[in-house]
Amino acid sequence: DCGASLASGPSWQTPFGPARPVCLTPSQPKNCPSGALVYGGSIGWSADLSAVPGAEWVWRPGISTSDLADDVEVSFSRTFVLTGVPAGTIAVAADDSAQVVVNGALVGSIGSTTDVSQASAAQSALTTFDLGPYLVPGVNAITVVGRNGPASFACGASCTYAQNFAGVVFGGHLDCK
Repeated sequence: DCGASLASGPSWQTPFGPARPVCLTPSQPKNCPSGALVYGGSIGWSADLSAVPGAEWVWRPGISTSDLADDVEVSFSRTFVLTGVPAGTIAVAADDSAQVVVNGALVGSIGSTTDVSQASAAQSALTTFDLGPYLVPGVNAITVVGRNGPASFACGASCTYAQNFAGVVFGGHLDCK
């Protein structure tokens, strides 16, 4: 898997099946893919994704805009077989927080589910993490754990996905030397 792309999309697995693309509207973010769940909102997700070609905002499959969305956590995982001296980076944006875990070790996190300004910042820009120190020759597991914020971030009471959007977007590249 040396030379592998880490672009978020249906190739990443959740406990509920393949990751599902999500969009705020059919045109936001740009190039909303066919079959994506469209939340129906128009504010947020302003991160420039040009550094993560092919990456899509994703969330768990099997939800609708009328499902409760508060404090929901979803993990996105893939395994890779790497040779030599593996290296790589991953850039992440999230609504409202995310953690990057490689081979069981926490690489880093962005956003917050307790501070709305940190959550807003997490969806407005990509944050890049160096995966190299956590990768090993052989099998590697990479997981991005996204968490949606509480109702107080969006509607004040129990919120649906139409009121309290959720998603993560990430991408990067693995190399072997």
